[in-house]
Amino acid sequence: ATRTPMPTDTPPPTETPTATATSTPIPVPWDILTWLWHPENAPDPLPAHLPAPALSGSGYLSRFRLIGFYGSLFSRGLGILGNQNGRQTMDMIRGVIAEYAPYNTDGRQLIPVIHTIATIAKPCTADNQCIHRVEEDWLWEYLAFARNNNAAIVFDIQPGRSSMYDEFMRIRPLIADGYPHAHVALDPEFDMTAEQTPNQQIGSLDAAEINAIQAELQQIAEQIGVNKVLIIHQFDHSRGPMISNKQNIINYPNVELLINGDGYGPPGPKMRNYLKYAGEPGFEYGGFKLFTDQINDQLIYDVPFMLPQQVMTALDPVPVYIIFQ
Repeated sequence: ATRTPMPTDTPPPTETPTATATSTPIPVPWDILTWLWHPENAPDPLPAHLPAPALSGSGYLSRFRLIGFYGSLFSRGLGILGNQNGRQTMDMIRGVIAEYAPYNTDGRQLIPVIHTIATIAKPCTADNQCIHRVEEDWLWEYLAFARNNNAAIVFDIQPGRSSMYDEFMRIRPLIADGYPHAHVALDPEFDMTAEQTPNQQIGSLDAAEINAIQAELQQIAEQIGVNKVLIIHQFDHSRGPMISNKQNIINYPNVELLINGDGYGPPGPKMRNYLKYAGEPGFEYGGFKLFTDQINDQLIYDVPFMLPQQVMTALDPVPVYIIFQ
């Protein structure tokens, strides 16, 4: 029998704000969720049987621009993804795609993304790993939901005191399933040492760990005949690099590495951080996260909120993944 996922009571992760802008932020002049709700203008969905690009030819992110909702399909506390039912979520994502379509001028196809957290960092307990692992049968249901709705899916890892590689290997079968639109995201903020605690310290991810996961994704890409995307979240903070030894990141031919500009706040610091990452080693493609105020009713949002025209014209290179949290 199909298992019905239930909401988790895991506390939401806390994002660290970007630096405060010198100008005074203005209030959000509209209801963000109302702006997102334009299902009547939604473009055609992702084709059900998209041809796999040849490994020696065109890649994945050279063909597609991703528009995703972040969180958990069945939890309101982790992001916008769980704040409405699945059908409404897909309508909303396609509504956002309709808003971005006029500024999508480089020939990439816009596709919806379900960006769900597979391993969730939480306060430490007796197990000393500081994580909640979403049950594997639920993750398979999420994959089926994305496939049935002609959407891509990203499985996000917040490893706590566990190993990022070990947590990846737990979900590897989902990525190797053969669905060409299943990808992985790593969150260094929650990659803790044995002495660190999620939401109290900021973690760090080393290039060696990134390369180990890239090697696994390379094998999968070769087996199923389509490139895989590896997303790494990053925001600047004063206590050291979130991604250490970037110069040692290896360029695997069939793994497309995307650095996602994370953190909430006004546009100025967010854009400066993104442009900084674009000039650092390891950067192949860029992503950009936009925060709404729909995380357990906490006031976590970007003010002023960046509209599609600004996101698509003020950043160079133009992000190929826009994430709403």
